[in-house]
Amino acid sequence: MKRAIVIVVLVILAVGITLYVLNSAHFRKLLIERINQYLKVEISVPAVNPGARLLLLENCQRIELRANAWLPQPGTLGVRTRKEELQWSASAGRLSVRSGVTNNVWWPPAASTLTIIRTDYRGWFERFPETLLWGSVVVEKSCEVSVLPATPLHLLRDGVIDGFTIGEYLDPRSTATLQRYGDEAVWIRLYPEAYLPPDGFYKVTVENKDLPISKHFTLGTFAMDYPWYSLGFPQYIALDYGLVEKLEALIALMEADGYPASNFALIYGFRSPAFNLGTMEEDHEYTLKVPFSLHQYGKAVDLLIDHNHDLVMDDLNGDGRVDIHDAAVIMHYVNILDRRYREKGSRLVGGAGLYERHDFRGRVQSPYIHIDVRGFTNERGQLIRWPGFWPDGTRIRFGQI
Repeated sequence: MKRAIVIVVLVILAVGITLYVLNSAHFRKLLIERINQYLKVEISVPAVNPGARLLLLENCQRIELRANAWLPQPGTLGVRTRKEELQWSASAGRLSVRSGVTNNVWWPPAASTLTIIRTDYRGWFERFPETLLWGSVVVEKSCEVSVLPATPLHLLRDGVIDGFTIGEYLDPRSTATLQRYGDEAVWIRLYPEAYLPPDGFYKVTVENKDLPISKHFTLGTFAMDYPWYSLGFPQYIALDYGLVEKLEALIALMEADGYPASNFALIYGFRSPAFNLGTMEEDHEYTLKVPFSLHQYGKAVDLLIDHNHDLVMDDLNGDGRVDIHDAAVIMHYVNILDRRYREKGSRLVGGAGLYERHDFRGRVQSPYIHIDVRGFTNERGQLIRWPGFWPDGTRIRFGQI
């Protein structure tokens, strides 16, 4: 009888232990899943466009990185962190440390290269208050960011970077240059610092051209790969990210008033000096380019709104025809923005122009608008606008647009 009782007790204990182990394993699995659901792992990079899918880096020398891992409300999960590990990796360039640190340093490759920076996180978590759950649970999570540093200006040799011809920038402080271009150099005489060569150039490739650098724009938006003209890939571009910020602000402003402005079609983004000055000479009777065009510095765009993709400005004012007055609808909102920027003393204040046509011969023609972030007004503090007259010869009163 006693032996039977012992056997029954042992069976009950065995079943209880088995159930406890199975229940514990199930509980541990659920706990891991729940921690994974709430655990945040991020890499902080000092980019000009934080939060974008492709982060643009102006600093070509040394990049400070930081990895953050946290549970938004660990108390509600009833856990606490006992131990953490980090493993770093980068597809190009050099990292200071590969493991065990939250703060790290990355030295970009010498030339602009799309790089994936990654951190693999492992954390040991235990229940709090303590329970009979055996040991800690281990949670693993990864985070990676795509970054693109700029190729520094000093690697522009004889007007060429990596086989791509940029050309030579005109010297805004050269007396000979100022004398040669006369009246076209009026702003260069007053603000030569705005016309110094860019600090660096971003490499645009087939692989990275469609990666978003902001809500509405990809890196390739500002390269020359349009229905009007293409330079193929890879190519190098200068890009002042303030221009992207201004375009995003313009879209938000127009959409708030009911204009579907998200589909900006660029005629020109970046134009290299070789292309800009070269086509000025080849097509001087038809060109709309100027020697110190801000397109060469990544500070200007020519654009239209084209939702039906016919390469022609949409009828924005609803008068049944497409002409320069549709471009003036966009100008109205550029004026609003630039007045705000002027009041704040922002470097995003810029010039703007209205055009009846672009300068690609043999292509469908369209009105468009030029927008830039030159960072200054005229000597009287007025916004710089052009031309002076509508096609019918009447004066354009930009203050009333």
